[in-house]
Amino acid sequence: MRILIILSLLLSFSCSASLVLTKEQTSQIRQDLIEFEGVKREIYIGKLGVPTLGVGQTLGHRENNKVTLWSLKEINSFFKSAGIRQMSSVTYKELKRLVAITNANLKKGKDAPHGLTIKSSKRKYRLSNREVNKLLDKSIQDTVNDINYDAERLGIDLEGLPVAAIPGLIDLRYRGKRKLALSKKTPKINAAIKQKDMLSFTKEMYAYSNSNEVWQNDARNAYYSSHVLAILSKEDQEAFLKFKNSSKKARTVNKRIINLLKQHPGSVTQEVYASIHKLVTS
Repeated sequence: MRILIILSLLLSFSCSASLVLTKEQTSQIRQDLIEFEGVKREIYIGKLGVPTLGVGQTLGHRENNKVTLWSLKEINSFFKSAGIRQMSSVTYKELKRLVAITNANLKKGKDAPHGLTIKSSKRKYRLSNREVNKLLDKSIQDTVNDINYDAERLGIDLEGLPVAAIPGLIDLRYRGKRKLALSKKTPKINAAIKQKDMLSFTKEMYAYSNSNEVWQNDARNAYYSSHVLAILSKEDQEAFLKFKNSSKKARTVNKRIINLLKQHPGSVTQEVYASIHKLVTS
């Protein structure tokens, strides 16, 4: 009995230290994800070559120059948990064909065929607006669950993590999974989260969380960095700006973002544009 009581106390402590989103936070995160990812009702090949649909939901992963598609069973298990329609074997066969084309391009050193979709209307998988929302809600909750699982596994207490840092952390995990935060491969940002060192967290997110150099991700990192920067002390704000303007890596990111704002001024909302522009020109 005593062992059961101790286990119950440990479990209750673990839950209290987990990340739990409020309705307001969830709503804002949904809005941000839709803004940055866009909404696609049909499956397409993403910028990195991974089959994607909805609001940036991926159906596989890429390692180096090879894309691996989830099995039909894995896809339908995911869809079932989200409460949306199953994918047919006919559609899956077409999806495998798109991945084969993608891998052939990558093997030759070419870019992934971004935007490639299933052309046959009879073989397409198309989401309704309701299914888009259900899939997004499921993906956000899965991301939060994964963050809590990995934080506990690494001995990181998320209790007390500044509210301003939460959207940025969720965005990193939503688009990058364990490659960008809370894994053995991300020791610096893990340490920053564990120590609640928001200056280091902001530096890592701004300059070191876009290994694929996709300019849209630079914009996202800058946007969420500006949120955290706003809660830092004046001394830490000045330290970040010094880092941003002196670090070779940060200056490269800064240059990419400036080019983005010049070449694609309409690619983000005015609010996002204002936040990013203020940061990169400081």
